[in-house]
Amino acid sequence: MSKSGHEPPAVLGAWMLQDALLLAGRLREEGIEAMAETDYDLTSTPYTGFPHLVRVLVRSDQLEEARRIAKDYAPR
Repeated sequence: MSKSGHEPPAVLGAWMLQDALLLAGRLREEGIEAMAETDYDLTSTPYTGFPHLVRVLVRSDQLEEARRIAKDYAPR
């Protein structure tokens, strides 16, 4: 637990940007607090045209349920 009294988020995994956004939305729909994020600002790098992976973060206490849902998640 951090000094603020909050657990840090758990990393569910990393997906392509659109898939990560869709999965995070699906998880929120299922009642899991989730978000997609990146480690850097894509607008300030010369690699903006290259595909990259985006992490999906969830609350630590919801990680197992999120894994169950993500396993069944198949982006179209």
